[in-house]
Amino acid sequence: MSETDDGPLARIISALIKEKGATTFADFMEQALYHPDFGYYRAGRKVWGEAGDYVTNADAGPVFTKLVAKQVFEMWTVLSCPADFTLVEAGGGRGLILKGILVSLKEFYPALYDVVRAVMVERSDRHSFSGLDDKQVHWYNDLKSVGTINCGVIFTNELLDALPFHRVVGDSGGLKELYVGIVGSHGGSGGFTDIIVEPSTTALNDYFTSLDIELAEAQVG
Repeated sequence: MSETDDGPLARIISALIKEKGATTFADFMEQALYHPDFGYYRAGRKVWGEAGDYVTNADAGPVFTKLVAKQVFEMWTVLSCPADFTLVEAGGGRGLILKGILVSLKEFYPALYDVVRAVMVERSDRHSFSGLDDKQVHWYNDLKSVGTINCGVIFTNELLDALPFHRVVGDSGGLKELYVGIVGSHGGSGGFTDIIVEPSTTALNDYFTSLDIELAEAQVG
């Protein structure tokens, strides 16, 4: 990793590294995706749809959301059709998938639609979907804020690839972590670069140990 970027977010991250030292890739990715003003998902640019960087199932048509609605109905039925039932989408973006599911529930499974409580968990401030005319959607910035769910379904679509993660590398002295630093950080003004350090948390070692995985020398994970 060795990149130069004169954009405002790059300058902000560079300033943080110069002030506090090299950062984990997870923290670097957190800023890149979710910085409140310049993050990929929060800067106001179109990232979804034909005018954006990629399309989702909901952009392609209603088939996917109809199938999910059918599966949710089957789960509700197996649970003996409880009157207290919550449907939560984590990382729902524009809300197209949740909207499509609710539309299908209303059309094909009205008994479930009448009782379901719809919840969207989304870090973006752009709440473009507030619900159908007779069904409000409750928005939260994180799952913890949702509170206790007695019965229901939590689902997500393409969320894992948008979660910040740590990068590690195999080393003769054991597992190491790849931090993000600045080229020539002691006076230079270069781009970002990898810095090999001890793991920031024992959870990294524990994870690889639990899976019985040992990275080879210089192998990145």
